[in-house]
Amino acid sequence: MSEARYDTATNESAENLLQRAVESLRQESASIQVKMQALTEEEKARVKKIEAAVQLIDQALAELGG
Repeated sequence: MSEARYDTATNESAENLLQRAVESLRQESASIQVKMQALTEEEKARVKKIEAAVQLIDQALAELGG
């Protein structure tokens, strides 16, 4: 995953930042799974961690009303 930098001085809302984070994580998960071959155990673990992070961010968005 590329190292995204977010400038919080741009007055970007927390909700928007979280939505961008979710999209970035989903893209990373998809890129791991697109190889057209069985995932290694390490890759499976990465996908599970990414999915857990997305769920946490979704919960945060729900708390923000998003």
